[in-house]
Amino acid sequence: MRIKLLFVLGLILGWATLLQADVTVEYQKESRLVRTEKIDKIEYLSLSDLTQALQGSWYWNPVNKKLLLTLQDRQFKFSLFSPYFQIDAQTYNLTYPVEFREGDLFAPLNTLLDILKNALAVETDWEPGDKKIKFQAKELDITAVKATEKVNGVLLEVFLSRPLQPEIFRTEDNWLVLSFYQAKLNPDQLQNQPVDPVIEQVRAYQLENNCQLSLKIKRPFNKFQDELKEDPLRLRISLTDTTISSPVPGQVFKDKSENEENPIDLIVIDPGHGGEDTGAKGPGGLLEKEVTLQIAKKVSEALRDKGFQVILTRDEDVFIPLGERTALANRKGADLFISIHANAAKRKQASGSETYFLSRAKNDEARAVAAMENASLRFEKPDFNTEGGEDLDFILLDMVQSEYLKESQDLAALIQDDLEKTLPIPNRGVDQAGFYVLNKAYMPAVLVETAFISNANEAKLLKKNSFQEKIAEAITQAAVKFKDKYEKINRAQSR
Repeated sequence: MRIKLLFVLGLILGWATLLQADVTVEYQKESRLVRTEKIDKIEYLSLSDLTQALQGSWYWNPVNKKLLLTLQDRQFKFSLFSPYFQIDAQTYNLTYPVEFREGDLFAPLNTLLDILKNALAVETDWEPGDKKIKFQAKELDITAVKATEKVNGVLLEVFLSRPLQPEIFRTEDNWLVLSFYQAKLNPDQLQNQPVDPVIEQVRAYQLENNCQLSLKIKRPFNKFQDELKEDPLRLRISLTDTTISSPVPGQVFKDKSENEENPIDLIVIDPGHGGEDTGAKGPGGLLEKEVTLQIAKKVSEALRDKGFQVILTRDEDVFIPLGERTALANRKGADLFISIHANAAKRKQASGSETYFLSRAKNDEARAVAAMENASLRFEKPDFNTEGGEDLDFILLDMVQSEYLKESQDLAALIQDDLEKTLPIPNRGVDQAGFYVLNKAYMPAVLVETAFISNANEAKLLKKNSFQEKIAEAITQAAVKFKDKYEKINRAQSR
């Protein structure tokens, strides 16, 4: 009887182990175990484990019970106990709801893999018998599309991983068709990425060796011209309505000699911190994350009034990993990146505004400010030591910001000059340091420390609507001056 009971217990334990067996995920020559669970006879896998295996990042909001994953610059938003989730702006159905087990969120394995295969630049191979999932990265040549509406037409930018020259033609019903030979794209990714409403529809097709991108343009155009541009590599296409002939600001294209090269139109405004990352705390419980969001919204409004397009990295109280902020700017093809913060110091008398650009810190004070702002990394990389010089040196070794060092320094100087004219606080000048949030920005990028939240007087100012509006006015005026200066330089160089 005892032997029989042990045998039955052994069967039960073996069956339980089988139900909860891990799977091995292989991606980019690395293998990682991912937990699985059998729930109502459906195989589920851990979303956090899968994200780490695919070298992505994730953030769990315990208040609204939502999980934000970032994989290959695409955002996946899951809700607990719901079968529906979003990739960027597109909604998908997992058939079965997301479940909570052992402190983690689990999603149904088979339907999730089917969706990932189309949403990411990967091929998937699921071998149930071997409990192994292989993700093979696809080499894509066409990565993103951006559109900007102008007074007399539309400016299109198709982002590339290598130089390509497609065949382009326009149909009678206003489709622009680009045929690429010996090239690859991800149809699902391009068709579902957020794009300016001037593009009514995007269709993308991958054939065996060739691919096609078709764009339905909402407004009429009867002329187009294309050219390859660098930094980042992209095909820029000017679609012009020649019935609008008056030389007004903001038009796409007049003729080749008058073409406005590299217009500065799109600005990404980054409200520092957010979600569980509160940033610095001031007297009376004032939080940096709240102040920066309020200021960023005012900056955004002021810039739009001047004709700029603006994207906020966040428009609510949510944590966005530092690297994803500039990744968003790169993906959207932004012309400028401005990160807004409030300073803090142990010495409560410290006061004033200052603006930074990314470079190796020249003094201890700048290094300390960078360490404070880089502390946000603890919410995404627990082992990251923001006070260690080696870590900051590592960041700077791989930065692409050096390409825009002069422009970033100029933008910082213009902002600081206008802050000094506008704000009733000391001007602490322009400085440089290793800010992680500015790293890998393919455009001029700066970080503005608007005032000291740790200073009682300046904390009171930061609460005031009028003070926030003055900051927005100064940043906007600086952006206008920067645009005027560099567009003149670009026009002169293009002649």
